[in-house]
Formats: sequence, structure tokens, C-alpha cells
Amino acid sequence: MIVICAFAQIRFPENYSIFTNTISDQGSILLNPRGHKLWNIGVIIIGISMIPHFIHLFRIMKSISYLLSGISTLFGVISSISLSLIGIFPKDFKVPHFTFAGITFGGIFFMANINLILIIKGFRIYKQQKLSTQKLPVSSILKIVITVAIYFIFNMSFLIFVIQSKISGNIVPFWEWGYLFGIILWLISSTIKLPVK
Repeated sequence: MIVICAFAQIRFPENYSIFTNTISDQGSILLNPRGHKLWNIGVIIIGISMIPHFIHLFRIMKSISYLLSGISTLFGVISSISLSLIGIFPKDFKVPHFTFAGITFGGIFFMANINLILIIKGFRIYKQQKLSTQKLPVSSILKIVITVAIYFIFNMSFLIFVIQSKISGNIVPFWEWGYLFGIILWLISSTIKLPVK
């Protein structure tokens, strides 16, 4: 994502700014005639490549709750497919583009928060099985604090993005970018912190 954004912004005809330009401006054929192709192809590839990650999360979390992890994975796969479709239908194709963008952003929001519920449930099960008579290790407390902080940033960025967009009647580019960084932070943290099995 960083590579395709950097390329698209370098190729953008005017000075690109996260304060005035939306994420989708990078893939617009009209707004970015020289840089849109790589960005759109990159978004298609990123969307497809996220599906195995979400299936991996399901395999890890299904023992906590098969139903919740299944719903979460469904949201993740739909969001991934929608992200790829954003690359197929760039900003110039307004109705399908904004529909798929909404599905992507909303789907990831719901998926991440269902995962938070699963993490809390998993931690409670772990505590009951392993730590019922022991004090919680400092490393576990630190992991909990980091997890709560990441989800707080993720959720606040989404809520501010939605509220600001509703108030102004348009997408506010800065908060859209803020939510994208929140998504990336959540994806990285879920990759690093979760066990292999």
C-alpha cells in the first residue's frame, strides 16, 4: 500500500495532499492519468492477498467461537473482494466505486471489532485455564494495554471519519487517511500478536 500510494502521488499532476485529496484520487483516470494504473492494480492485488490472512485468523479463533469467527471472516473476505473491486471501478465510476469503498471500510470495521470480542473471550478462557491461581505476568498486561490502545485508535479514526463526513456532507480526506492508517495498524498488530496455532 505504501509503495503504490507513493508512486501514485509522485505521478499525480498536482501536489498531492492528504488534507485535500482522498485516497481514491490516486486511482482516478481523470485526476491521475499517469499514475492510476499501478495504484488500481496494486489495490486489486492487496485485496486478494488479504483473504488468506483473514482465513488464518479464522483458523486461530474458531476454537473460541466458531460462529463469531465465521461471521468475522465473512466480513473480512467480503471487504477484501470489495477492495479489489475498487481497483476495477476507480473513482471515475462513482456509484460502484463508492459502494465498494463503503463495503470495504464498513466490513473491516465490523470484522475488527468482532475480533476484539474474540480476543477478550479468548483471554478469559486462557485466564481460567492457566492463570486461575497465578498473578497475570507483566508481559500479558503489556499486550492487553497495547491491544486496547490499537483498537481505540482504530475505532476513533473510523468514528471521526464517519462523523466528519456526515457533518461536511463530503468525505473529509484527512480523516479518511486516518482510518486507512488505523486499518493498517490493526492488520500489522493482528499479524504480529496472534499465534500460528
